[in-house]
Amino acid sequence: MRYRQPGKTGLNVSEIGFGAWAIGESGWGRQSESDSIAALNRALDLGVNLLIRPRNTETVKVNASLQKHSGERLRKTVEHVNDLKTDIEPTGWDLPALALKFPLMHPAVGTVIPGMRKEWQAEANTYVSDLGDPDDSVMEICRKHAWRRGVWYSK
Repeated sequence: MRYRQPGKTGLNVSEIGFGAWAIGESGWGRQSESDSIAALNRALDLGVNLLIRPRNTETVKVNASLQKHSGERLRKTVEHVNDLKTDIEPTGWDLPALALKFPLMHPAVGTVIPGMRKEWQAEANTYVSDLGDPDDSVMEICRKHAWRRGVWYSK
């Protein structure tokens, strides 16, 4: 696990944090306590030292943007992601690892905080910290798939 020092805090924070919003019952669905504790302990064993959990998980609601992604929009999104996945696979990267590593390439980013509900997710997420940055060929593939989907880009 690599660590970074955010600003002038003097703290050494793991690049991969533990998103604990799914622990217990919350707007993210049911989660067994034993799975939660196992995932947390595994993440700690692998060097994670930053844990984030919303103050009031009762107010967490399912992402409203999911409601917007249905029908044709959903089909286009899945198609776009599958195209990127197909182009990335020969490089040795997978999309989840690349999604975590990409923001860590910027020096202003201190940590990324994926949710971890199971031990295997803790292992899959934390190993990304030890990977080198994607090389230029991988980044060129990503640029080819840049997706301007904000309303200000549409005609």
